[in-house]
Amino acid sequence: YKDSEVTVEGYVTVATPYKKQRAKNTILYNYFNALLSVNNGGYVEQGNDTYFVNSYLELGTDTSTPTTGTTSSLASPISNTYIGLNTNISTDGATMWYISLSYIYNTSFFPTQYTIGEIAYYGYNYNGSNLAFSRLAVADGTFSAVTVNASTPLSINWIFEFKFGA
Repeated sequence: YKDSEVTVEGYVTVATPYKKQRAKNTILYNYFNALLSVNNGGYVEQGNDTYFVNSYLELGTDTSTPTTGTTSSLASPISNTYIGLNTNISTDGATMWYISLSYIYNTSFFPTQYTIGEIAYYGYNYNGSNLAFSRLAVADGTFSAVTVNASTPLSINWIFEFKFGA
């Protein structure tokens, strides 16, 4: 398809019982690098791909470090908040593919109060390591900080949309 193009966008919904936000996230160089290596290595297998099976979310407290294309990790991660994801890959059968990654941090997950200022989706990179594929950050102006504690559940849903065609 000579005149075709691929558009990739990402959206994140971050919700507590008190606040719900939907923001456009920043897709990082590492994500595209991994996609190209999947294409070159022929590893894509719908619903059971290493790149998504080994993926996880991590939360951080930083509110002042902006995201750049080469960001590979959070600026100030919170220990032990990386968590595996529920993954769903779907298509409209024509021009759209969706990858949905979600997780709910239940009450009592957070032992103390935190202000979440950054969230990253990590994926399995072509070189065998996990790197940030996408980041949502207060410093980018994409969402407002969220306060969580032992009595506040936190739900995160990360969606990547791939649109094929001119």
